[in-house]
Amino acid sequence: AGNGINVGNLITLPVREITSNSAKVSCIFLNEQILKNAKQIGVCYSTVNTMPAFEQDYSKAIAIDSIDNESVFTISLKELTADQTYYVRAYVIDKETNQFHYSPNIRTFHTANQIIQPKLFISEPTELRSSSARLNITVLNTGTPSYDELGFCYSKKTGEPTIYDTKISIKTTDTTEYSLLIEGLEYHTTYRIKAYAIQQGIPVYSDNTVEFTTSWTNAQVRTMTPVNIKATQVTFQGTVVSPGDPEYEERGFCFNRTGSPTIADKMAAPKTEHFDYS
Repeated sequence: AGNGINVGNLITLPVREITSNSAKVSCIFLNEQILKNAKQIGVCYSTVNTMPAFEQDYSKAIAIDSIDNESVFTISLKELTADQTYYVRAYVIDKETNQFHYSPNIRTFHTANQIIQPKLFISEPTELRSSSARLNITVLNTGTPSYDELGFCYSKKTGEPTIYDTKISIKTTDTTEYSLLIEGLEYHTTYRIKAYAIQQGIPVYSDNTVEFTTSWTNAQVRTMTPVNIKATQVTFQGTVVSPGDPEYEERGFCFNRTGSPTIADKMAAPKTEHFDYS
């Protein structure tokens, strides 16, 4: 195929939406008669020929499915090679003469590098407390290009947590194992958590999601035998065996004359750190 005629009436616009394996090419007709006489419209592209042409060695051609008399048409180029320079221009075939019309301008574009997403794994949290937990990430692959940010995102909601819930970033180093203690959690509450990385502004999440529940441990106290018993007073004694998690907020004694006393009965606050009352 030759260069055709009236080439100045067909213009190839700048290539856009370029990725590692695709791009979009738009072209415009400046002569409506050429468009009306067209039996086929498309683009030719090549990595070798700087002036790609229809049925040319090392060139490929893609035609649009149908001609609808619009002066601008767009074609998507797919299955391109990453990190590669391409040359592209529009063409039209006249239905009466079978002549080729090519745009006089050739557009050059370069596909992006192949993107490999980071691969992350989040382990079961350790050091679970009533309001904190230690989170752990293993970076199996930093990705290409490497991520710009790394961290955790978590939520109390069902479903998969994202960075639009609660997220905490960590300062990355040259290791593949990361650990972070998060605090300020609600006690006896279930959380779902993922590891995330930001690659070229896009979040990438760990394949697995971990669910954990913050702890709740009851405080334990022991009532000891009262001492200094007199007609109208007595010294109560008690011991805190365990403060609980979260720790108790108040301690003291409750008493009555019969049955098992509760805080609905009379109460007495301890006077000393030894937890006794007199």
